[in-house]
Amino acid sequence: MNTGTVFVATAFLAGLLTVGTPARSQPKATAVKGVVPEFTYHAPADRALVARIREQAGTTVPKALRLEGTLQWRNASESQRWGVTLKWPSLYQQRTATVIHTLEGDVYRTNGGTPPAMQEVARENVRNRFGDLSLLILLRPHVPDVSIKSDGTATVEGKPVRKLVVSNTQGPWLTLYVHATEDRVVASGRPWTIDNESVEQLMIIRERRRVGGMEVPTLMEQLTGKHRAVIAATATVGPSANVDE
Repeated sequence: MNTGTVFVATAFLAGLLTVGTPARSQPKATAVKGVVPEFTYHAPADRALVARIREQAGTTVPKALRLEGTLQWRNASESQRWGVTLKWPSLYQQRTATVIHTLEGDVYRTNGGTPPAMQEVARENVRNRFGDLSLLILLRPHVPDVSIKSDGTATVEGKPVRKLVVSNTQGPWLTLYVHATEDRVVASGRPWTIDNESVEQLMIIRERRRVGGMEVPTLMEQLTGKHRAVIAATATVGPSANVDE
């Protein structure tokens, strides 16, 4: 088994903006102090499935997670530093090259010299990435008013999967793809617009390993139209999963 944790990410404009744009906008995501977010479930069967996936992944009681490694784009000759620290539900940090973005509750800070006019955009982009990874790794919402429901089946790379649709107050936001027979998430997908084309941005888990009692993806690939990115990183789970200051 690969000893590293490999994640996929999109390139960030000024360390924040992903290639292309989400096809559906999200409402401003606001953390509520003292509130631990949980899904509103469409049916008891959906609640039971989420509970089984969390148990299988060791995230019934979420632990802090730090991933640290390098990002490599397809056909790129060099890689760069990439990392995240996820302390659900209130703290998230992402590290791209020398730029660090940290969100603690609703307080955003960065060492990247983000212009004042871009501070709010930066904060929301970082919070949205926090949401994506919280769903994919922990199967947990990062803010209130998020619902989840089963929505039949689909195929990912020709393989049958079950669909769990995650919605916010503006409607469907992201789809989690669950293995056809095993209770584990294998990918996530969201509508995306890139190169003037509407596509589904997929984040596919290729391999995973158990670290500190939690099942962590060890190989992931992000596919957005013709664009592909891979991140190789080691994982730290638990109290030593710290942020960079």
